[in-house]
Amino acid sequence: MALFRRPNTSFDDLVAKLKNPATISFDLFDEVLVQVTTHPDATPKKLAFMLSADNPKIRDAGFAYLSQVAGRDCGDLMVEAIGASPLQRRREMAQMLWKLDRQAVVDALRRAFTGTTPTRDLRPVVLEIIGYSASVTDFLGPLKTALRPESSPQLRRVAVRQLRRSATDPTVHLLLKDLAHDDDETVRGEALVALCERPSPDLVEMLFARLPQEKKDVQRVIGDALAQLTRTCAQQMEEPLFTVLADEDPEARTTAARLIADLPDADGVLRRFLEFNRGLAQWLRERALDALVSISEKLTQPLGRLMLDADPDLRMASMLLAARWNHPSIVPHVTQIWQRDKDWWSCSVAADILARFPSPETFATLMRRADDPDLRLSVVHAMRGFETEAATEVLLRHIGDPERSVRCTALEGLRGRGGDAVARGVFALAQHDPELQVRQIALEVLRTLGAAAQPMVAQVEQRNATPERVDLGTIELEMENGELTARRDA
Repeated sequence: MALFRRPNTSFDDLVAKLKNPATISFDLFDEVLVQVTTHPDATPKKLAFMLSADNPKIRDAGFAYLSQVAGRDCGDLMVEAIGASPLQRRREMAQMLWKLDRQAVVDALRRAFTGTTPTRDLRPVVLEIIGYSASVTDFLGPLKTALRPESSPQLRRVAVRQLRRSATDPTVHLLLKDLAHDDDETVRGEALVALCERPSPDLVEMLFARLPQEKKDVQRVIGDALAQLTRTCAQQMEEPLFTVLADEDPEARTTAARLIADLPDADGVLRRFLEFNRGLAQWLRERALDALVSISEKLTQPLGRLMLDADPDLRMASMLLAARWNHPSIVPHVTQIWQRDKDWWSCSVAADILARFPSPETFATLMRRADDPDLRLSVVHAMRGFETEAATEVLLRHIGDPERSVRCTALEGLRGRGGDAVARGVFALAQHDPELQVRQIALEVLRTLGAAAQPMVAQVEQRNATPERVDLGTIELEMENGELTARRDA
């Protein structure tokens, strides 16, 4: 122990002991640190090892010495030491580095970044240290260099994470917008998430363009950002939003539908969407209309008003959309169309919609126009959705209708319905209807009416299997007459 108290102890012995601190008695540790850092042979380079020592007291003493003695070289030595240290220690050392004069640290980091050689690459370390800085705007040059396409993926990903911290800076904002289209999924995702944390109107078009292309977690972030923008730039969002409604990605369509519901002026938005939708290809138009079904409850009132619009094309488009609605709130609006509209097509669609919500009220509504000759087929078709005796009676009344289409529709509605009256009525058509198509459908329906109808099925099948008797004499006479006529003409 006396060795360390002698003023002529060699510097090399002190350093050797300090590099192996387990050999130093606890009560002499501070004294050794003082002797080393005050020794006349001490220099910043010789004591730089202290910065990356395992013992925190040695690191602190080394930093205190270098920050006073090394001047400009202190930052360079610290960066080197951080690069040589284990990952779990770098945070503490980087925070220590930033206690130095900021400009000196910035200069040291820039030198380390540009001084890269094939055997010495401190760029990842520099980017890591930047992360502990109060601001990254002093390092835009190195960050841009790190983000070049030719840089390694790891370097680019660290760089974009550092940019996220200053996403509101105008220059950084532009950099992130460019990176939002990057080929690297991680870099692109980081840029999009950064932009979406504080979305601005200039991002609308780009966010809609990226929405269908990204993974679900990034899609959700974009969707939340666009939802914020609906409150500030709704009109700017409409056309790209309408386009995404027809996209092939289901998650993107769902997000677009949710955003439609958040836009103000629901009547105007829905009107403009239906007008926009006319210009799409049929399969795109169908996809976009289906996407709105998920928010049917929120759009029912505006849709109901558009169904009564003065523009016939808009009314037709509204009815087509209403035909996809699965929410019962559409029933009162459709009831108005059925009761008041004079257009056969609109009423036929209304009948189909009402049949999807079978109840005593919708049955009564349909029957109010059951005697209208133009709507008779629509009423019969709608009765297929009602599993009641009253609906069965309506169908039975119409299996004898003069029009084949009405008879066939009524027969189809009787599939699987029990009762002697149904079996007898269908059996009669299977035997005696003048139209072959009607007889065939009647036989198919008869087979669905249970065991009681099976003898009737057998009887019809037997009759169909028996060939009808043909008067050959009449045929021969006609052939002879034909030959005589041909000879005379010749």
